[in-house]
Amino acid sequence: MEACDNTTYTNFNFTLMSKGFADMLVASARELDREIERDIKGIEVPYLEQGYRNWAVKYPHLESATIDKYVRHVKRADKEFFTSDEDFFELLQEKIKSGKFDEVNNLFDKYIAIITKWYDLSLKEELDLKSTTIRDWRSAFKSYRDFFIEYLIPVMKEKLGRSGSSCAF
Repeated sequence: MEACDNTTYTNFNFTLMSKGFADMLVASARELDREIERDIKGIEVPYLEQGYRNWAVKYPHLESATIDKYVRHVKRADKEFFTSDEDFFELLQEKIKSGKFDEVNNLFDKYIAIITKWYDLSLKEELDLKSTTIRDWRSAFKSYRDFFIEYLIPVMKEKLGRSGSSCAF
């Protein structure tokens, strides 16, 4: 096989890989590592997805297509904005399972603030992402928070108060 040079391969230059492409490969590898780690730890993304879906149909009365869209938005915001250093879904699952319900709202606020920061940057056109896309992700994430704060945690507190047992999630 002949060595690659720019005269032989005019459509694909092996010597000048763009920094953007290399960054994309590194980011993809990190995301794959995070997904594998989550699988090993049994982390659901989104955590309690089916419970959220059931709640969203009954209480905010969302249509199935909207719920599907919100779940996709939550997953996309997770991939785009949250790092594996402090994995939101791992922390959320940990706080719910350990009964640290009072910390859940602060956790959501922290991550919604991250999305809001990116949204503000997108309004200034400092990002490649559309502001409407990020706004949709933030709305979905807020709806997901409502499931925990307005429904799940009060129900769990009530059950724990009656039984005195530990959390079953």
